[in-house]
Amino acid sequence: MAARRTVRVILIPMMKLEFISEDVSWSRGPLVRLFDYERADALALREACTSLAEDRVSEFPLHAQPWIQPIDGCRMILLSSQANRGVRMPTAGEPLVMEYAAQGWLEIADKIVPLDNSQGDGFNWLTEDGDVAVLVSTDGSW
Repeated sequence: MAARRTVRVILIPMMKLEFISEDVSWSRGPLVRLFDYERADALALREACTSLAEDRVSEFPLHAQPWIQPIDGCRMILLSSQANRGVRMPTAGEPLVMEYAAQGWLEIADKIVPLDNSQGDGFNWLTEDGDVAVLVSTDGSW
């Protein structure tokens, strides 16, 4: 008789990244939802925004980060720019692009600060500029 092994599965919390093209509870139009995360995930997102603001990086593929779990293949690039454009609706097969100048990225980073802990529920709109709004929410609701 073969020996039985015990297998332990370690679940690593990840911030979920989801594109919602239409939702009856949100009448403005499409949105990106970042949700169900731990404090470290929020801090990593805030650091990405700060890095863009300080020109340490010019482009940040959010969907490719180890702390992000894309839902249904959602892809999103954070982009440093000379203008605050928000998020435009992408053409088929292209990623979402969130584009801001330095001051805009700093303002977005500041909106993540109150949500960088896992105590209680909360949400904030990171942007409503452009075609697609971006929501960060501890539990996915708003």
